[in-house]
Amino acid sequence: MRYSIIFLLLTLVACQSEPTNKPAPLKEKISSSIIGTIQNPSYPNIILESNGEQFQALIQNGRFTFNLMLDEPKIYNIRYGRRAGQIYIMPGDQVVFNTSASAFAQQMQFSGTRAAENNYLTKKVNQDIQSKSLKVKTYKLEEPEFISAVEASKNEKNTALEAFLGQHPDLDPYFKFIMDADIEFEWATDRLIYPVYHEFYAKKENFAVSPVYYDFLRTIDIDDPEKLLSTNYNAFLSNYLDLEAKKIVEADPSIKMTANGAALKKFDIIESNFKSTDIKEYLMYNTLKSHIRYEGANGTNALLDRFAKASNNENYKKDIENDFSVWRGLEEGQPAPTFAYTDIEGNLYDIADLKGKVIYVDVWATWCGPCKKELPYLEQLQEDFEGNDKIVFTSVSIDKDKSAWERMVKDKEMKGLQLFAEGEWRSSIVKDYKITGIPRFLLIGPDGNIVSANAPRPSSERIKSTLERLVEK
Repeated sequence: MRYSIIFLLLTLVACQSEPTNKPAPLKEKISSSIIGTIQNPSYPNIILESNGEQFQALIQNGRFTFNLMLDEPKIYNIRYGRRAGQIYIMPGDQVVFNTSASAFAQQMQFSGTRAAENNYLTKKVNQDIQSKSLKVKTYKLEEPEFISAVEASKNEKNTALEAFLGQHPDLDPYFKFIMDADIEFEWATDRLIYPVYHEFYAKKENFAVSPVYYDFLRTIDIDDPEKLLSTNYNAFLSNYLDLEAKKIVEADPSIKMTANGAALKKFDIIESNFKSTDIKEYLMYNTLKSHIRYEGANGTNALLDRFAKASNNENYKKDIENDFSVWRGLEEGQPAPTFAYTDIEGNLYDIADLKGKVIYVDVWATWCGPCKKELPYLEQLQEDFEGNDKIVFTSVSIDKDKSAWERMVKDKEMKGLQLFAEGEWRSSIVKDYKITGIPRFLLIGPDGNIVSANAPRPSSERIKSTLERLVEK
């Protein structure tokens, strides 16, 4: 993909926000609470989280309570299983809501303090769900039509917000400011990612926008920490950072050949392109958290050291430490947890018996779309190393339906060592390697020690050279 982005950073950073009416933090935190009722719950717990903070409450008879100490307004993500909604709360508030387990975020209905603000958030969630399919159609439009479409959408949402404010004149001013920012930065994010998404959805290679396309960036302030409660502002910052890093990596492909290369470049961009300490800390925290999620412990120490020097946010530091602690036993050089599973013929294979060989493991399932997208790349890797007895390609299915796995292995004539892990997400490989999502790839050296507990995917440009280096040792 080729695209040209000209960010006039001096102009953007120089933009000043209008007064926001954001309340100054209180001298002391005061008691606040969220009380909820869920109809027909199937999970025992519910989770509340916001940028480094996480609380868990037990659901008893369909009811739960979060008791919080706050000194400033917060927007929390509230997560029930894989479903999530949002709650706005100010110090001293008692926010009350009820919902159903089957449509958790869409049916949240609030009473008590901040009822109007939070019912607006529920309405917004439903509108976003309805408009999701329209996004793809919008990204397919040619540049002039696309600009008109996203401008019209922004105006429509601003009109709806003003109408809502007219019905609720006592709405908190800072909440209004955040909702204004949410609308503005949904528009700005759409504008920012359009070149990449248009190239993909319209199937146009080397698509480039007009020379004046990015002039819209002169009209917004991308360096405003008071907007950090806005979900869409956060999304804009993340996409901005990704695209800036992508430009640098495309100019020097060697950067992505190391586990932490791209993340370190993002740190450079954050420190040079933003003045706000709060935003720098937030972006470095998210960059590091994402790196740990996808790379595990590999290459993380340099990032941890740099983050520790740059951030004073204790919530961020504690959350990063919690994430990293999960991976400490899975660092490069640690003994690889062993596992033993049967193949399609019922033969038991113990991974420990393969010591002396490089083992590349694909943890997957037949129902997993991203897993299946990797299969052609995995087959190509297997062809590249065909006849090399120093390496073993192993695929471990965590399917619930064993017959579905058997059919696919036979129908696709899948190569390599095909094993089935009984117990799905409760299987030993999932527990021992801290697997929370698939596909997940593991790389074990001939000494039986971990090379990577979150190895590059077969589609990655890094994996072939990594395997070649290991088998040559």
